[in-house]
Amino acid sequence: MTLQLPERVHASTPRSESWKLHVLGATDWQELQDTRLHALEESPHAFVATYAEEALLPELYWRSRIESSTWTVAREGGQTIGLARLRTPEDEPLDVRYIESVWVHPVHRCKGVVRSMMNRLELRARDAGVARLRLWVLDTNQSAEDAYVKLGYNVELPECIQQTRKLTGNGMPVHERRMVKDIL
Repeated sequence: MTLQLPERVHASTPRSESWKLHVLGATDWQELQDTRLHALEESPHAFVATYAEEALLPELYWRSRIESSTWTVAREGGQTIGLARLRTPEDEPLDVRYIESVWVHPVHRCKGVVRSMMNRLELRARDAGVARLRLWVLDTNQSAEDAYVKLGYNVELPECIQQTRKLTGNGMPVHERRMVKDIL
């Protein structure tokens, strides 16, 4: 899937939500695959997984991934411009969900796309009786952490940090920090 880039919006242009949110269904596995691979290729710094790893995964993987979670996408003009996942963890209380795989095309960042997708997933979680949302953010991705703080997430205390297999440019390990938001 090739994403067409819209013209750059100037700061003086009034903002409006020109995108629409959609929940992906079982038949949308190809859109999930294409968007996820594009995200990994465009923003490798934001994910532990790599394009090279996930590009090799078979159709069955993508079909099972779409069926095991709620995936929300933002679309504009027929193009997918954002992606976010709501996942039920296996080893957590039943009233906890994780937000994962959040990505927005660079042209659409800082325009409310992340807020819209996160609000949609939060509403779905709340409707299902979920009390707490968690997410992991790489310690090298300050802009993502700042966005999550604006959306009401806080670093979980006591601080929960895990080392990833990802390395910084100077060979130091990248860590993930867990953030949390109580929604009930």
